Amino acid sequence: MKKKRILITWPEVHELTKINRSTEWRKEQQGLFPRRIITGFNSVRWDKAEVLEWLKFNNPGGRKGKNTCKDLTKQYQIKK
Repeated sequence: MKKKRILITWPEVHELTKINRSTEWRKEQQGLFPRRIITGFNSVRWDKAEVLEWLKFNNPGGRKGKNTCKDLTKQYQIKK
């Protein structure tokens, strides 16, 4: 049986990651954050499992740690 995907809104993403919208957008454009899913006119969501997976390998808030953006580059490359 397929696992149902849970989609979350920006406030929920922000609550989990503590990053602001512009940082999220920039990281998404660089392939360093899960891609948003367009769910309708002027409406987007994120896959909760992808955001939680991103959190495992990222250190929100820009604090220095062992996991850096370089570590995430391969995992979240934008496929063209």
